[in-house]
Amino acid sequence: MADNKLHISYNQIHQLIDYAVKRFRLGDDYSPDLMIAIGGGGFIPARILRSFLKAKHGRNIPIQAIGLSLYEELPNAGKD
Repeated sequence: MADNKLHISYNQIHQLIDYAVKRFRLGDDYSPDLMIAIGGGGFIPARILRSFLKAKHGRNIPIQAIGLSLYEELPNAGKD
């Protein structure tokens, strides 16, 4: 069975966030009071983004963590 997953390294995530901050001028024109990180993959990018924004503004931005639950139908559910 082929592995169709895309594996992204921590360094690639860091570089992509750096690129986005520069491209969209997030540190210049954008100064949020709060960041929301969604569980299931959003905690690490939020933390990296906060570091970039702190370098521009000199202050930490609070991060609110939100958990994500997906309710998917299981193939054998209810077949007793």
